Amino acid sequence: MREEELNAQGHLSLQASPLKWIVNPADLPEAGGGREFSADERELRLLSKRLGAELNLNDGTLDLQISHFHCFCELYPHKLHRAVNEQGLLIHGRNMEVWRGHFRLQVKYKTTCVVSLELFEVALDEQLVQDFIRVDSYSLREAPQDRECLDPLAEEEPPIDFAKGRIEIGPFLFQTLSLLIDPNPRKDGVCLSESDREGGLPDDEEKYGASPFAVLKDFGREE
Repeated sequence: MREEELNAQGHLSLQASPLKWIVNPADLPEAGGGREFSADERELRLLSKRLGAELNLNDGTLDLQISHFHCFCELYPHKLHRAVNEQGLLIHGRNMEVWRGHFRLQVKYKTTCVVSLELFEVALDEQLVQDFIRVDSYSLREAPQDRECLDPLAEEEPPIDFAKGRIEIGPFLFQTLSLLIDPNPRKDGVCLSESDREGGLPDDEEKYGASPFAVLKDFGREE
């Protein structure tokens, strides 16, 4: 992702994201609630094009066709005791507004096997958790040496800032999807040695097999 599209936290801006999905906490029940998002045809095309370029699949020679992207998320108020941000600074405050999101992502896409060059379909069904914190509800300071008091989950994934009364779900999901897609896709059951055998192995490989170490077994015996 281009640096100019990222904010200070390293997250994609809403304007630069193919997905413009947002949630307004004020629209949720006091105890929180669920939301569902599904990419339409235009968004699927944008995702396929953008992710294909971002991942540079085999220097751009492999195909990526996302046909389905659905997300169910449940957001509810969360008490974040203490956590650290990306720079290792302590996040603290008396009236922090934090929303914890539980996400389930269901994705289907077609891509090209790096071994057989066949187009095949991949289905993903992933669950994850992410916190979001209102940007003006907390302060930062140096974190203590003893980090046992920090929120263990938030420490793994620092909370993402939100402002102007909106949690930007779209950019977060786009960046998450870019990490889920394998940049070196290989179809199940296909391995490099099988592909080599289909085209025929050189004489030495037919004798000793695909392993470069197999030849050592007979080293010195053939004189």
